[in-house]
Amino acid sequence: MVLKLANSGVILLVECNNIPLRNEIIKTLNERINFKFYTIVLDEKNKNLPARMYMDFESKKIDEKTVVLVEGIENALPEIIGYLNWSREIFLKLKLRTIIFCPIYIMDEIIKSAPDFYRFANRITIKEKNEFVEGTKMQMRSFVSDIYYDNENELKDRIKIQEHLLSNAEDDYKVADISLNLGKMYLKICNYDKSIMYFKNSKNLYEKLNDKKGILMSIMGVGLVHNGLCDFKKAIVFLENSLKIAKEIGDKAGESACYTNLGNAYYNLGDFRKAIEFHENSLKIAKEIGDKAGESACYTNLGMAYCNLGDFRKAIEFHENSLKIDKEIGDKAGESKCYTNLGAAYYSLGDFNKAIVFLENSLKIFKEIGDKAGESACYTNLGMAYDGLGNFRKAIELHENSMKIAKEIRDKAGESKSYTNLGAAYHSLGDFKKAIVFYENSLKIFKEIGDKAGESKCYTNLGAAYYSLGDFKKAIEFPENSLKIFKEIGDKAGESACYTNLGMAYDGLGNFRKAIEFYLKAEKIFEEIGQKHYLKIVYKNIAVVYEKMNNPEKVEEYKRKAEEI
Repeated sequence: MVLKLANSGVILLVECNNIPLRNEIIKTLNERINFKFYTIVLDEKNKNLPARMYMDFESKKIDEKTVVLVEGIENALPEIIGYLNWSREIFLKLKLRTIIFCPIYIMDEIIKSAPDFYRFANRITIKEKNEFVEGTKMQMRSFVSDIYYDNENELKDRIKIQEHLLSNAEDDYKVADISLNLGKMYLKICNYDKSIMYFKNSKNLYEKLNDKKGILMSIMGVGLVHNGLCDFKKAIVFLENSLKIAKEIGDKAGESACYTNLGNAYYNLGDFRKAIEFHENSLKIAKEIGDKAGESACYTNLGMAYCNLGDFRKAIEFHENSLKIDKEIGDKAGESKCYTNLGAAYYSLGDFNKAIVFLENSLKIFKEIGDKAGESACYTNLGMAYDGLGNFRKAIELHENSMKIAKEIRDKAGESKSYTNLGAAYHSLGDFKKAIVFYENSLKIFKEIGDKAGESKCYTNLGAAYYSLGDFKKAIEFPENSLKIFKEIGDKAGESACYTNLGMAYDGLGNFRKAIEFYLKAEKIFEEIGQKHYLKIVYKNIAVVYEKMNNPEKVEEYKRKAEEI
């Protein structure tokens, strides 16, 4: 539609790393508009796009009824950025319809280093899905954000550029697109108030323009804001609305992204079976449309869900599928995340040495590509693996490396997780008082950044530390705080873990009936969400309590239940 209406020329910047998807775009354009197409492929010897277009226009190879497709912009770096910014008037003079296919990192470079050209473009299209990664121990993939950056300071600089572009934009499409981009950027730095404001602004404008794809992406963004706020049930409402729109407009890629995000929301609620259902739907579509990166992300998310169900072998199978694809498509960052997830799966199996091998592979790649956040996460995971081997001093050294990087890149959440892991290491060394100091540091940061799930886990850890000190009253107080939050955010897995810890604390106090009461509550949820490996621990704990109560029949009953799992 934009190409048809553009009488004075138009530039479309299309973010697209996926070659099959790029070919599908060209095929669709051929079917829908009556123009001739002319392809320019940039390379080492052919970098000056404006000059090349001018020469081809003068030699009659192209005219005002031509759609010029530009590929290979990544081969013309860094000179192409200057050519675009300095010779932008040529595009206007020639009145050509130009589509420039840009990998995501090129688009970022244009925004940062050629803002005049970016503003000059009549229509900027930034609609392609991509992934962002969250999590420390395992790396989940979600869809809506296509923003990549080295550190938070760089991202904040780019937010200033975007807000400057927004202040000068008059066209509703530009305002909507830039607002959507700002929503994504603020989501990245966990500024949820501004993120949701921009997503709502873009939604309102896209509704005015009747741009269903834009509405879809905006609503999806609002859903992910609620996910970040740990309001998972509200997130699901928005994500289901976005799914409905994707189906209405026949946007298969958007539909797949919606299934992925819904799967992640149910994962966060501890409903791992429901999460698997959505990720399988996403995987089916990704295969249908030839989206290899999306297929890989689905395998990753399925692996994580099965890991939480205790089916670590199946989790490993999915992560290996993901790794195979990432190697095929040359996605080094994705490959590194796969190594991280395989390391986490082997860690869960108790094979700490194998976990270390995978995590060291991951660390090597993150260092190569300069991903400081990924490097920090690797040190965290390696620390956990060495903790599992009983090498607590080495674990502490690695967690300190992680914390150092987290502070450098101003990653408050990462810093807080480092405090948590240092606390766990000192806890394992038997230095419970030092562990409590680190847990309290972690708790302080999680409260500052509004991470309710992190705050709740800190209360759980503090309860465990006080339990180890024999202070059972405090060991009850902290899990009760944790339980309250887990119930608020709907985290069933966290809730059941709290019941288990409360059962242990009441057992320590000698209140065996109360201990059994909490263990049975934990049993009910573990059965419901399918966490058999934790259910086995609960049955063993119940058997121990009944032994203290001199009830041999119940002891045998629960020992048998534990053995049957």
